[in-house]
Amino acid sequence: MRQLIGESLEFPVTHDSLIEQLGEVKLVAPTGETVLASEVLNRVGEAEYGSAGMLYTSIVGSLDDSFIGRKYSDEREGAHTCPDRKCSTRQSF
Repeated sequence: MRQLIGESLEFPVTHDSLIEQLGEVKLVAPTGETVLASEVLNRVGEAEYGSAGMLYTSIVGSLDDSFIGRKYSDEREGAHTCPDRKCSTRQSF
């Protein structure tokens, strides 16, 4: 998506222009679920985007949980995060 944004748009770009140009692009989550770019852009609610980075950040921040991957996981070995603190933790000696 980042490459498509950078190559196909001129900035600043309005919300309406984005919907017209990229609205039918399908975003595919790691789970295989798809969502149209227009659905995500309508969640953002910005009238105009000044740069590709601003647009990309807005889109990524508006994606639903199916795009996140494993919730509460941590890349560090042995570290776990749990919202309710009831998760078991692995210990290594």
